[in-house]
Formats: sequence, C-alpha cells, structure tokens
Amino acid sequence: MIVALAWAALAGEDPGAPGGASPAAEALRVFETKCIECHGPEVRKPKGGFGYVTDLVALAGDPALVVPGKPDKSEVYLRLVTEDPKERMPPAKAREGGLTPGQIEQVRRWIEAGALPPPPRGGATTGGHRHDEAPSGAARLGRWLGRFHPVVVHFPIALLLCAVLVELAGATLKRTGYDSIVTFCLVVGSVGAVASAGLGWLAAESEPTSGGTLLAHRWLGIASALVAVAAASWRVAAVRKSAPLGLGFRLLLASAALLTAVAGHFGAMLVHGTDHFAW
Repeated sequence: MIVALAWAALAGEDPGAPGGASPAAEALRVFETKCIECHGPEVRKPKGGFGYVTDLVALAGDPALVVPGKPDKSEVYLRLVTEDPKERMPPAKAREGGLTPGQIEQVRRWIEAGALPPPPRGGATTGGHRHDEAPSGAARLGRWLGRFHPVVVHFPIALLLCAVLVELAGATLKRTGYDSIVTFCLVVGSVGAVASAGLGWLAAESEPTSGGTLLAHRWLGIASALVAVAAASWRVAAVRKSAPLGLGFRLLLASAALLTAVAGHFGAMLVHGTDHFAW
C-alpha cells in the first residue's frame, strides 16, 4: 500500500516540477545553494563579471545571461547543460558540487516561464539583493549532517537485501547455520535505515528539491526504516526465546528490503533524473 501511495504521489508530478513552489522560488533556491560561491553578492570578484545570481530581477534583466522564455538562448542555462567541462557551471571543483538533472530542470522552467521574480518572502532587500539572517548553528549542523545521507544510505540497502537472500538460502537448503548472518545483516541494516532516514530528512531540508519524487523517496525511506526495525526486533526476540520464525517474519523481512530498494530508486531519480534507466 505504501508503494502504491508513493507511485500515486509521483504520478501527479511532472518530472522536475516544483511541487507547489513557483518556478522562480525553485530557481532561486538552486542559485542560493549552488551558485553563490562564485556569483553571490558577497563575492568580491565574482566570476563572469556578475555577482547577482540571487537577484532574479537583475539576472533576468541581463540579456547576455537570460532571455526570458527561451532557455536554449540563455547563457545561464546553457552553462548548466554544456558538455564542455571547461564551460560547464558550477565547475567540478565547486564546494557544493554540480547540479542534479532536477535542479537544472528547475532553472529551465523558470526561464521558460518568463524568468519572473519570486513571490516575496522573509528577509530585507537592498538594491535588489536579499540579506537574510545568517542560519543558526543548529541549521548549519543539520545541513552538514544531511550531507552524510549519500554515504550512509547504501549500507542498509545492501544489508537488508543480503538478509533476504541469506534467509531464503537457509530456508531452501534447510540449514540453520545462516541464522546468525541474517540476524547480523538485519540488525545492522535496520540501524542504518533509521540513520539514513534521519540524515535524508536533514538533507531534504537544505536542498533545492521538492515535488512528488522527493515525497515518495522520503516516506518510503521512513517506512522501510520502521519495517526493518520491526523485523529486527522480531528476529532478536525469537533468537532470545529460541522460538521458530515462520512465513510472517519472512514476509516482513522481504517488505523491508522491497521498501528500501524502491526508496533507493526514487533517490536515484532525484539525483540522476527520471530517465536514468532509459535504454
């Protein structure tokens, strides 16, 4: 049921759509996260001769950078999609890394929609530039911790799938020697799933990504962590009581692995785009 709800959430989303936020607001979040290192208002010598990437009014008003309604003729967009590594922006050495396909799509949508300014939000402006309050220490810590999500997330995927395969092998071969392997993979995998879900939530709060894909990835990740913890708890309790584990446990274990795999697929869609499996 959870998988069906996730697919339903995605079905109503146009890939790369901003999921409720205006194209300008989404593009601004991309620029604020990925581009201010070289083109922000605080940069003394901005690259390309412009340091107003977060001022969408000024950016859209510069015909050398943006042609409203025509992304394919806008230098800002062309620099994001060029195949030339020397021309592509952000550069490979950028601290925040490059843009995902979804983020590039958000910039394209903003230009295609007319390169309009975003709706007003908190923060004063001076000369067209925003001067929001500096993020708190807790916010900065959360953002930093969120960057570990891609590092941690692969372990529960591998361990939970391994637990299913070893459990299946043990049941098929009628061997009990595999039980300790299943227990180890399941317990460590469930802990990793909880950590990954928490770090993923922090990452989502600081990344300029939204919409049905993120929604599906987030809630499938949380569901997989909860189901994995339930399966691990069942397994540990049964081991302590020397109680047999039947079909119910195996279905729960398989559900945890399936949810984790599907959540991982949606995560890949966020990073590589919805067509990353295209032939």
